[in-house]
Amino acid sequence: MSIESKVIDDIIIITIREPATKNGLDLVTIPLLKEAIGAASTRKDAKFLVLRGVKGWFCIGGSGEFMEHTLDQKFAERKRLVEQVQSVILELLRSPLLTVSIVDGLAAGAGADLALASDLVLVTGNTRVSLLYARLGLVPDTGFKLLEWRFGSRALLTYAESKTLVSDDLIRYEWAEIVQDMAEDKQLKRYLHRRFRHNSNAYASAKQIRNSNQFGDIDEQLSQVAHRQAEALGRKEVRDRLLHSASAQRAVK
Repeated sequence: MSIESKVIDDIIIITIREPATKNGLDLVTIPLLKEAIGAASTRKDAKFLVLRGVKGWFCIGGSGEFMEHTLDQKFAERKRLVEQVQSVILELLRSPLLTVSIVDGLAAGAGADLALASDLVLVTGNTRVSLLYARLGLVPDTGFKLLEWRFGSRALLTYAESKTLVSDDLIRYEWAEIVQDMAEDKQLKRYLHRRFRHNSNAYASAKQIRNSNQFGDIDEQLSQVAHRQAEALGRKEVRDRLLHSASAQRAVK
């Protein structure tokens, strides 16, 4: 399975395992990932939801094939596909569990959004988070709510700079924390249980209040974003850049 879930006591670990596409999401994996996050979030015996990828690749966002497919569609279908990706991010953002992204390697596009939407982001010395929307001629898939949460007043400038952030950048912005290695499940379990001994019901309530205050109007913003993104995907210069990016993805070993 390209999306794997396993349970370790009160921890649900979801692994994106598509090394051939650098953990790119597509028409199959997008609904599978949303389903896995939703199923984990409804478990009464769970406290933690952990997302991770294969070593060296967290998630590059849409795979090259998915990008090419999207570009071949008419406006209404392009908008629907953007909304489908957004729905995965919302599923994670609204999970009552303490959500953790372990980002080893590259997180780009929707992969960066998954990290942005997580309660805790753990990074390694190999972490890179690509925020290249402006360079591609796009707006952020999830608008500015998540960027403002992470970067505050610098959100728009961070978008406009359109660059790849490394571990030191993320730590400086107080977005992420560095870990040496969380590949071993037992080590991950010890880390989470030692650090977070909260009552899960209280945490779920607190998170619901946080989401209401911070992201209460996110659905309206995402609808606007999906419309603008679908428009942008119809422009020749954007299409050319994305097709070049899809080709470059395949060339990376």
